[in-house]
Amino acid sequence: MPLVTLMERQAVIFEGVDLWESSDQSCEIMLKHLATARQIAQNAEMYSLTAEQMLEGREWDK
Repeated sequence: MPLVTLMERQAVIFEGVDLWESSDQSCEIMLKHLATARQIAQNAEMYSLTAEQMLEGREWDK
């Protein structure tokens, strides 16, 4: 769900709606998810290098 949509939603509780959608904190949760995604994206190169080092020298079944 786009961030703008979450920011414009009224705090109305509907039946069958996920808990995070029925909460006043839905925008806060979305912003935390976006911040975490940004951190993961910024560290992608480090994750890749670490994986390469861990897998270096291993032999795989063919």
